[in-house]
Amino acid sequence: MGRRSGFPRNKHDLYDTPALAVVRLLPLLQAEGIKSFASPCDGNGCLRRHLVSAGLNCVYHGDIRQGQDALAETGFGGADAIVENPPWSRHLLHRLIEHFIESVPVVWLLFDANWVWTQQSAPLIGRCTHVVPVHRLKWIPGSRDTAKDDSCWHRLQRDHAEGPRVVGWGTKAVSRSLPHREHQGAIPSLPGALPTSTRRTRSIPSLPAFARGRT
Repeated sequence: MGRRSGFPRNKHDLYDTPALAVVRLLPLLQAEGIKSFASPCDGNGCLRRHLVSAGLNCVYHGDIRQGQDALAETGFGGADAIVENPPWSRHLLHRLIEHFIESVPVVWLLFDANWVWTQQSAPLIGRCTHVVPVHRLKWIPGSRDTAKDDSCWHRLQRDHAEGPRVVGWGTKAVSRSLPHREHQGAIPSLPGALPTSTRRTRSIPSLPAFARGRT
């Protein structure tokens, strides 16, 4: 079962965010200096509660079901970042990405990993700085199986145009070279980041230190 299966989709593309997805993101938010966030597609508030319980401050949350249209909001409470599990339907996802990156310095969105490799991502992929894979998630409460789709956190930034680096598994320490939000012009060096052109494991030892990761 999954968000992109043959089963009927939930209304408003509402799927609660599993805690497992947040574990992978928290050290990266901390390294980047993110202290406050906005949740404009809040749903039932699961992702927001996960982040607040980890010590982050939610300065804005809203949901279309309460008449709060994320596309109509502009300030987002002055948040350091938007951190969200948005609708995956492309016609809406792409509009949200465009709006979010114009509204806040940093955007972290959780959606399917396949997007990066599709032609439809072409207008926006340049704004994506990093792709962070997570464990395969279970979106349907009580379901026996995990989703058919792999998921990733996608970090997006308005003044970036070079496309993403992939943050691989196995990194035990978080790089201290992540810029805080007052220095968002540079691409953060995230742990385990591999240039998207790197395809073969045998080439990894020749990469610079940031790409190999540190323990």
